[in-house]
Amino acid sequence: MDEHFHGGKFWWMFVQLLVGCACIFCRRICNKRLECAPPLYPWQTSNLNFIIFLWVSSVFIFGLIPKPTLAGERAAYIVECVYQGIYLVLLIFFVRFDIFSYAIGIQRTPITFGKLIGVSVFSHFYLTPLIFALSAAWTLLLTFINGIGFHISLEQQELLLLLEANPPLVWAIPVIFTAVAVAPACEELLFRGGIYRFLKGKISPIPASLLTGAIFALLHWNWNAFLPLFFLSVFLTHLYECEGSLHAPIIVHGLLNANSIVLALLQG
Repeated sequence: MDEHFHGGKFWWMFVQLLVGCACIFCRRICNKRLECAPPLYPWQTSNLNFIIFLWVSSVFIFGLIPKPTLAGERAAYIVECVYQGIYLVLLIFFVRFDIFSYAIGIQRTPITFGKLIGVSVFSHFYLTPLIFALSAAWTLLLTFINGIGFHISLEQQELLLLLEANPPLVWAIPVIFTAVAVAPACEELLFRGGIYRFLKGKISPIPASLLTGAIFALLHWNWNAFLPLFFLSVFLTHLYECEGSLHAPIIVHGLLNANSIVLALLQG
């Protein structure tokens, strides 16, 4: 067994996979499925408004705002954390003041706190073994493709690589907080609340979900994580439709990001 599977990382993964398999087994035996209420309304806005929404988003996502000269990658991530914080405030502003009719239909019905936590935690553990299996299969496929002469990077995302290097706590805390809380809220408001709902008004829900998933996975700029991220996006879209609220997808997204960070820190 490889040495990085010894100790804390192995047991962390083992317990989560065990609980996840129990969740899958429980749902299979009980034949319990998410009870979907009437579908969410699509985002009925003009094409121009949607393009403006995407342009504003791209300013922060692709770092189009001029950056100061940075001393290293850690400083760059701190700047990105600030940008994501500003972007989250901007998206909340869109929701609060219904800019471009963004907030109309973004939430179908209020969700109780107890149900929100229950659905989110169950979904997290339910997803864990599925994503783990997809990641392993996808990595094997990419390894095979590399073996026949192509070159596809199999590295983890840069943030996880930096965390594996045991960074100073003063640097790690804001980055981890952004990855676990700010980024999931930004991405769900953008992809589920914005892109998916707009596409749903143009095409049927399933193609809209698949296209949103492809965009979501591609914008993470990591081929090694493409298939798991695509599957995650499709699942979160389904969860959004079933719960009628973005709260559960945001929490599940945050829990999965937190799990990846813990694994990176344990490996480091």
